[in-house]
Parts: sequence; structure tokens; C-alpha cells
Amino acid sequence: MSKSKKFGEAGDSSYTLIISDTELKLDCYLMGSIAGGSGTECIHTIGESNIVNYLAEVGVKDSEELMARFEACDSMELAKMHTTFSKFDTDTFVWVETDWNE
Repeated sequence: MSKSKKFGEAGDSSYTLIISDTELKLDCYLMGSIAGGSGTECIHTIGESNIVNYLAEVGVKDSEELMARFEACDSMELAKMHTTFSKFDTDTFVWVETDWNE
């Protein structure tokens, strides 16, 4: 069974947390890119072997608490959660768009 929820839509960035029985995914849309463009999208996946370590790092016991933790975050805290999530990922996909206006 999979659950997903989008966070941070009011700011310049948004994050979608996807929780399944075997992995956690964070789909990120960030305004401004490292390549000098106007936006970046990245998807981080934490595989089953790293989930327990990640949950311990962010101080929650299960996926329900993780979802609640994301819900309680403001935009600065979501950015920190993104950084922490990426430290535990087992697979990352990054798409850098250099100009969203084209």
C-alpha cells in the first residue's frame, strides 16, 4: 500500500512524500537551480534497508509519524528534511531545467 502527500506548495518549493511498504520517496520541485536556471526537480528514494536509520535520524518511529512531521514543517524545515532525506537515499534522480520560461 502506498500513501503520498504534497507539502510546501505555498512557497517557492514543493515536496511530495511517497510512502510504501518497501521504500520512501521524496519528489522535490525547487525554484532556482544549481545550473543557473529557474528550477530543479529531484527524486530521492530510501530503500528498505535504510528506512529504519532515516526514521531514527529524524526522530520518528514509523511512517505515520513521518507524515505528521512533514505536515508540521515550515518551508525552512522542509528544506532541512530534504537535505536529511538525501543523506539516506539509495537512488537519486535529478532533472535541472535551465529556463522554465522557454
